[in-house]
Amino acid sequence: MRLNVILPAAALVLAAIAAPALAQSPGAATAITVHLKPRPHYVRPFEPFRIVGNVYYVGTYDLAVYLITTPQGHMLINTGINDSAPVIKENVEKVSFEFSAIKLLLATHGHWDHVGAFSEIKRMTGAKMLMHEDDAGMLESGGSEDYRYPQGRGVVYEPVKVDRRLREGDTVRLGDMELTVLHHPGHTLGSTSFSFTVRDAGRDYNVLLANMASINPGVTVGGMPGFTDITAAYTSTLARQKQMRPDIWLASHAAQFNMHAKHKPGDPYDPSRFIDPDGYSAKVAHYGKLFRERAHARGPGVPSVRRPPHRALEVRTAIRAWPRGGRRSPSLREPRPRNEHSAGTLQGATGSDAARTPSGAKRQRHRHRRAQIITPRRARSKRVHDRSPSPSRAPRDRHPRRPGGPPPTR
Repeated sequence: MRLNVILPAAALVLAAIAAPALAQSPGAATAITVHLKPRPHYVRPFEPFRIVGNVYYVGTYDLAVYLITTPQGHMLINTGINDSAPVIKENVEKVSFEFSAIKLLLATHGHWDHVGAFSEIKRMTGAKMLMHEDDAGMLESGGSEDYRYPQGRGVVYEPVKVDRRLREGDTVRLGDMELTVLHHPGHTLGSTSFSFTVRDAGRDYNVLLANMASINPGVTVGGMPGFTDITAAYTSTLARQKQMRPDIWLASHAAQFNMHAKHKPGDPYDPSRFIDPDGYSAKVAHYGKLFRERAHARGPGVPSVRRPPHRALEVRTAIRAWPRGGRRSPSLREPRPRNEHSAGTLQGATGSDAARTPSGAKRQRHRHRRAQIITPRRARSKRVHDRSPSPSRAPRDRHPRRPGGPPPTR
């Protein structure tokens, strides 16, 4: 009798302890709190095809999903949005592979449009989820942990339990395939590229699946509260990607590596169409230009760096201080201020020169004032004091009078 009472009580205690853990564990059914509307080309179907060797494209028109096959099982890199699992399964089977043979799941980053279906695919296949450690929190929180939303974004997709957290330089092996992990942060904290070698028809191809340094709306690359090192991250990623020289390069979006210009549905298998080193360099340069154009802006809550005033500001200030109706010099370098020994100013003026004395003195004061405004303080002090008249610099009469005699004839 006592045993019959203890066992149900123990079961209730264990259930109470396990319930919170099950409710909070990634992969358990979680309500989506943020519903995003996909773009039309995110869900537009696209015929799967073979890229090179054992690498296949099984995604939609723009959301790139890659299947890497081996005799020991397959790798799947990226998915589409939340309900894209059936489309991916159909595309995998169209290229004559079993969907259930997928053993490893990887992603270039943790945004909704690339990982939304991982939870369902993991349940369908039993595959292990591998993610860079800096984006693992985003994946396990269903996209809520996002540096664009420091207070949390809300659950965007079903959370996924990460089985292995990747770091820079790690290798992912399955069968005869080995992928090298390259940490290229910026787009997200844990943005990841993968490099590997594919052998086809007696030739080795150096393949790079690159997470490009694109900039999402609302991201300020000059600094963000949720990602204070974002400027350094983008700078490092762009520099590293610029140095790489892949034979074939792929990306998270089909548009990023110009897939639709290289392949049309029904084209025969030809890996040479994807050999595009110039296109890769041009794309990296394109994102580098966008980064430099936006790097000066800083996000809200990020302190700005105090910079010295620009030369143009001093010039505008000088022009505003210039007297109304005064003559403006076309050059930023003003002539020396005239002194009292100059012709037509104060001392030594005779005849018609004397009549011009007041206006000449006025111009002198204005020029002197403008020179003080434009010129930095040290240079201004040196210019004013060094060029002031002195007895040693007083002008001499070229025809001195002879003592006691009449003035010389000229």
